[in-house]
Amino acid sequence: MNKKKAIVPGTFDPITKGHFDLIETASLLFDEVTVLLGTNGAKSTRFSDEERLGMVKQAIAGLPNVRAELYGGLVGEYCASHGIGAIVKGLRFSKDFEYEHEMAEVNAMLSPQTKTIFLHATRENAFVSSTMVRTFLDSGRSVDEYLPQGVTLPRGEQTDTKED
Repeated sequence: MNKKKAIVPGTFDPITKGHFDLIETASLLFDEVTVLLGTNGAKSTRFSDEERLGMVKQAIAGLPNVRAELYGGLVGEYCASHGIGAIVKGLRFSKDFEYEHEMAEVNAMLSPQTKTIFLHATRENAFVSSTMVRTFLDSGRSVDEYLPQGVTLPRGEQTDTKED
């Protein structure tokens, strides 16, 4: 029997409750899920590749069919070379769909056997983004409520210096 394999690609800078909800849902739909962390050198991140990978691993520790991996290439090429059947992406707003639809078309050219599946964000997570979390960190606000359970930020990042 062929296992149904999916990836959840992203930057995860840092991973949020919204990301985790998407990953957890994918883990219920597929036999094997890989959280694929992009290492695009042209895109700067607040957290290093290893820090982002560590936070994702903390978040997925309770999901036995999910693993995390760093990858610096094209998502579609990864899918083609690893026999991935689905790319799972979350949508919060219509602007997300426009961008993700374009990426789905590119990935379909690179890996025709791979389908992109879009899942709506839950109401609780629709406004949660890594950008928002980083902005709150910059202003010294607590971000704990936006991070998955068990995730701790790397040393030196404050999460509770100001009252919300």
